Amino acid sequence: MEQILRSGKPWAAVERRIGRLSEIPPITRPACRMSTPHASLDSLISSAIAEHPHLKRRKLRFETEAGHVVLRGIVNSYYHKQLAQEAVRRLDGVRSIENHLEVEWPVGTL
Repeated sequence: MEQILRSGKPWAAVERRIGRLSEIPPITRPACRMSTPHASLDSLISSAIAEHPHLKRRKLRFETEAGHVVLRGIVNSYYHKQLAQEAVRRLDGVRSIENHLEVEWPVGTL
């Protein structure tokens, strides 16, 4: 560790052990995009929300126009707000997202 810090090049020791970083094949991301030739963006978003284990019982609404998605509704935490955004972000055809979901804490938690 001291050798790495002294060299000022943190990847020097790693490169010596495993080879040049440029020689390592890139990590390929699994195909997580959902698409079918005839499916509309609205149906993709609806199914992504309905199939998500943390979002399927929530009453979320959305609007789409030319790949721009606006999320609306009420969720119980900022975590659920982010989950909804990430579920939509990974879909083919989504170019931008406006997350207007409101966080409403359950009664008795504050």
